[in-house]
Amino acid sequence: MSFDLDHYIETYEVHPETVAFLKSRSTSGARAYEEVGVEEARENALQTAKKYGGHFEFRGKENEIVVPASSLTDDIPVTVYIPDVCGQTSYPLPLLVYFHGGGNVTKCRKTHETVCRILASKTPCIVLNVEYRLAPEHKFPANHHDAKRVVEWTAENKTLVGGTKDSKLGVAGDSAGGYISAVVCHETKSLIDFALRYVAGNL
Repeated sequence: MSFDLDHYIETYEVHPETVAFLKSRSTSGARAYEEVGVEEARENALQTAKKYGGHFEFRGKENEIVVPASSLTDDIPVTVYIPDVCGQTSYPLPLLVYFHGGGNVTKCRKTHETVCRILASKTPCIVLNVEYRLAPEHKFPANHHDAKRVVEWTAENKTLVGGTKDSKLGVAGDSAGGYISAVVCHETKSLIDFALRYVAGNL
């Protein structure tokens, strides 16, 4: 790891589960993403998510859809999580478009399945987990174009993903996805009702 783990634990009030995670990671022998190629880094990210992401029993439907993109790009894959309480509440469930982290390079929808299932269940809301284009194959701002397109399409097609015309629309993301969600908020502010952004420990 790139920092002194023992000093970090001694200096900060670290939750025991976080300590266990950090110690496990430090002894796993896994190399930092910048030390390996892109494909290996992506596979490592997926395996790390499977190992440490935990299991959450999601009660609801998981649908795979594609959002039609412009003629210059491929359609955008999206996983939609619809909790069982959809249609049973006194209000229409909000729609949350989620952008995963990973430095715009390494991670994907599958590395963030657990967090999306938890958000859908515990909020509750209908979560759209977006597979935006990654670098280095796709140069900036391809990822932002995909993100903006999904939000615009969702705003026009709320009922197709399980919501109603009165469903509130929001965006969320972690790390690089947090920055993407912030930019999308700015560019589509007339469509967005709320936002949740998580970057570098700040909510």
